[in-house]
Amino acid sequence: MFVATLVHLLMAVQGCFRDGGFAPVQFVPFGAVLIMGWGLYIFSMRILHRVSFEIETGPTCFSGIGINLLAANDIDQVKTQLAAMLIGIVLSLFSHLVYERYGPGGKVPPVYRHWGPPAVCGEPA
Repeated sequence: MFVATLVHLLMAVQGCFRDGGFAPVQFVPFGAVLIMGWGLYIFSMRILHRVSFEIETGPTCFSGIGINLLAANDIDQVKTQLAAMLIGIVLSLFSHLVYERYGPGGKVPPVYRHWGPPAVCGEPA
């Protein structure tokens, strides 16, 4: 996550000097990506007690790169990408919580217990 943050910071600084002058507005998308990425990291490691973050680091890094590239060209389009990144994080956390509850070792909801014919499910015909 530190390397991803460093990459995002270098891209934000480079985007600030794109048109010859200094445009500090490029640090706004960087800050949003920074808050979402590190917020997901802290939530995943501290609240969910996960031991690794490699799977989430890749999408966070690539999403941040895309957002920084877009911010350097058109700052107005960044809101949509930030919203998409936030929605992706929320869906990822939701799927993790559903898997934790209903996945292997979890409770199986009654709807999924009887998915086939009675002979397949082990019930008497």
